[in-house]
Order: sequence, then structure tokens, then C-alpha cells
Amino acid sequence: MQCAIGTSRPPRASTSGTAPKFLSTLYHEALEINGHIPNFASMLRTTCALYLRDRRPSDGEAAELKSKVA
Repeated sequence: MQCAIGTSRPPRASTSGTAPKFLSTLYHEALEINGHIPNFASMLRTTCALYLRDRRPSDGEAAELKSKVA
């Protein structure tokens, strides 16, 4: 999953600057919503998995994936 996450950043990550800044923002937003975050790593994995599940690849990405499978 780390390979997929490294190549497919959520849209907000690309506009927020660095990865540490993005993770800090994500943590603080989750903390504000939930009151506490007992396992941030687990929450991050779940967030990324849900994002990748719902994400549709662009035409270029789809063509690249098809060429790798063939």
C-alpha cells in the first residue's frame, strides 16, 4: 500500500505543501472532530485505503496499468 500511497497523494496533500504539514493538518482536523486519536497510524491507513478505493484513475494511469498487466 505504501507504494500506491506514495504515487497517489490525496488532492489536499498536493496543495498543502510538505507531507509533514499535510499529516499535521490531518491529525489536527481529526482531533477536532473526534476529540482524541488513539491510533493515528491506523486512521491514516484507513483514510488512504478508502481514498484509493473510491479514486478513479485518469486515462493516462489506466493506460499505464493496462500496459503493465498485458
